[in-house]
Amino acid sequence: MLITSLMNKKLKLVLLILLQITSISTIASEDYSTLVEGNKLFVLTHDNKKLSIPLVEDADDWSIVDNLNKIDGYTYLAIFYNKHSNLEKPEGFCGAGFELWLYIYKIYDHKVDVIGKVLAGSCKKSFSMASLESGFSNDDKDYSSFKWNKSGFSIEWFLKKDERGSSISKTFYSINGLEVYSE
Repeated sequence: MLITSLMNKKLKLVLLILLQITSISTIASEDYSTLVEGNKLFVLTHDNKKLSIPLVEDADDWSIVDNLNKIDGYTYLAIFYNKHSNLEKPEGFCGAGFELWLYIYKIYDHKVDVIGKVLAGSCKKSFSMASLESGFSNDDKDYSSFKWNKSGFSIEWFLKKDERGSSISKTFYSINGLEVYSE
């Protein structure tokens, strides 16, 4: 019994080490870092220049996710924006609800450009990221369902459906293209 317990502990340790090794690809860029000043966001370059991030103006709130990430030699930044679902009719359908948008920014040659956006949660369409539905008190800022990978990123879903009405649990996106596939 003691031998089995020790073997299980060793197996857990090995699995934990492997899990940490596989997450190394999400290390922030060595060339850039982010800086928040009041309600403004900047990227600092290796030569100490401040590049302003063009934040979405009609958003109610924004959050940086996993700081910066390098893919194929380029640096990327992910920012989630909350926008009111029905600002014109706050007493109507989804009047108090939000649409959550993920914007992906590419940082290169002292420039910052939005290269894409994904609807990551919607009161109107009744879906969200899985981590936002954990049931914990602070889950409204839990963006852990978003994960960088070596070619782009993935998002785990809660109640998302495709065009045919089939459930989707995860979608993989490529930085150099459109949606790759969904599970």
